Amino acid sequence: MKKQILSIGGAIFSAGIGYYLGSKKPIEQQQQPTIVTDDHSENKATITTTGPTISTRPSIATTTTTNISPLTLPNDNSNNNNVTNRENIKKDLKEIVNEYIQQHSIFNKIQIHGDLSNNAFELLKTFNEFGMPTNTPTIHVFSHFISCTDSRLRIPIFVFWTIPHFDFNNYNVVSNRKNSKFERSPYWPSSQLFNPSNSDYFGSGYSRGHLANCGDFEGFPQRSMDDTHLLANNIIPQDYNNNAGYWLRMERWTRYLAEEFDKVHVIAGPAFIPFEEVLLNNEKKKNKQIIHYEVVGKNQVTVPPYLFRVIIAERENKVDQNVNDNTIITTNATTNDNCENSSNNSINSIVDRNKKEEEKDNNNTKEYFVEAFIVPNSEIDKTIHLKEFSVPFELLEKYTGLNLLENLRKKSLDSTKKLLSIKSLCENNKCELPPWQDLEFQKVLWKKNPTREEIESTWNKLVVETNWEPSKDMIRRKNAKLEEI
Repeated sequence: MKKQILSIGGAIFSAGIGYYLGSKKPIEQQQQPTIVTDDHSENKATITTTGPTISTRPSIATTTTTNISPLTLPNDNSNNNNVTNRENIKKDLKEIVNEYIQQHSIFNKIQIHGDLSNNAFELLKTFNEFGMPTNTPTIHVFSHFISCTDSRLRIPIFVFWTIPHFDFNNYNVVSNRKNSKFERSPYWPSSQLFNPSNSDYFGSGYSRGHLANCGDFEGFPQRSMDDTHLLANNIIPQDYNNNAGYWLRMERWTRYLAEEFDKVHVIAGPAFIPFEEVLLNNEKKKNKQIIHYEVVGKNQVTVPPYLFRVIIAERENKVDQNVNDNTIITTNATTNDNCENSSNNSINSIVDRNKKEEEKDNNNTKEYFVEAFIVPNSEIDKTIHLKEFSVPFELLEKYTGLNLLENLRKKSLDSTKKLLSIKSLCENNKCELPPWQDLEFQKVLWKKNPTREEIESTWNKLVVETNWEPSKDMIRRKNAKLEEI
């Protein structure tokens, strides 16, 4: 099979082990973005604004630059007055979101897909508070992850998502990846040439690797799980042994942190690191810094030579206060007779919630444990410790072209921000990946029709012969498969 290779000059990779929180120069203000909207379903809309776009996911692709009339909700049995008030709730929510975007000087072009709800809004706010990368293509905000894709590379350059705190003993699985299909993204209207398809991966020798991994979305609705299978928005060509090996252990370790911390935020994407090549020119040696990367398929989808992963584990030391944390932004329809009052109360609750969040920020001590990793997109020896792949932020930014967590790092250097604490994750957590035995047992669960005897014998053999100590997650996976059988 012929391989398509692209080469680009670059800088030599010399990343050391460790953690770095550096400061950067202030971001220069950019031009206000145009408004881009999806225009393919009757239950969505965009309000006119000078700020970025708010829109919902279409069922098929095209995106247009236009102004749309106020939101039309799906048909139901409620009367016209109730429908009108429900429209006002969503319209006002969109105005609040756009006001937030403008007040916080977010200059990226932004699209929000799916129902505009508390999840998408909170995700956008969190990423912005950490420091959203600037000078990027359109940023797509889904209900449970944010992504940004480079049309030249045909892959995402970063994906951001949040894993909420949970207990494996009481973990409620809501969605199933078996019900999702890898699909061409509906958000690339200009040309299908830039939009990867499944045919690009078939016979390429690479797997369709998730950046925002499915396991983190099992507790979210099926629609969110489906979104993670959009090729252009969340998938990269990944070495299978990496995808089902070391990278999978990194994914599960990240998820296990959500038991220890209140939230775990993740950023993942490709990295491009050069190597030094010695060339002979007129019998004189000359060093060249070269980046090689392969492309696959008719659409020339980039195979990233390296992958990065940033972990932001959040812990909040709460101070006694009278704040109701259960107040949420609601966009669902209400059928109460007192719908007008419900509309006003919903909008007031959003405003009150923002004020209460500011009060919480002033009274609570937040701790962030942060670490950045770069790993090769190839099979990795299972005995190598994760700390060996930890890199300083300055190098991560150099090899990704992204200014990541700029706001968060600036706060860590601001002596007036006494309530914010940022620490190295690996210095406070051993950064121990789940044992390799987890993957050996997982291979049995991945089989098409494993028998009960095969599952039990493999489990017992690993425990007895390798002193394997199964985690609560592996116990849950085993019991789920046995119930399925």
